[in-house]
Amino acid sequence: MSKLKQQGYLLAIVTSKPTVFGEEILKYFQLEPFFNLVVGSHLDGSRSAKSEIILDVLQYFSTYPREQFIMIGDRKYDMVGARDNQIDAIGVTYGYGSLNELENENPTYIVDCVNDLINYL
Repeated sequence: MSKLKQQGYLLAIVTSKPTVFGEEILKYFQLEPFFNLVVGSHLDGSRSAKSEIILDVLQYFSTYPREQFIMIGDRKYDMVGARDNQIDAIGVTYGYGSLNELENENPTYIVDCVNDLINYL
């Protein structure tokens, strides 16, 4: 992540968890310096669909063209959210989802390890 930040990438966490919990997880693991934004669901349960959350991030960074965004995720919901918002998606097999789950959603790319991500960014 530090390499991506050094290269000028803007990084956002897009989670179905409430935003406050996403922020706490970043703080716990001391990852906040690497991310520009954390967006999740609201505590009242609204804005819980990944597509909605991704759209909020796209609106926050509205001065950037959509072609410059890519969703990296381990579940089908990440792939669906990216597709619904017309952005590319990289499915990662080292998370909670299965390869089959990711392949069924036709992501732009699928990678098996973190180091492979840089080949597609």
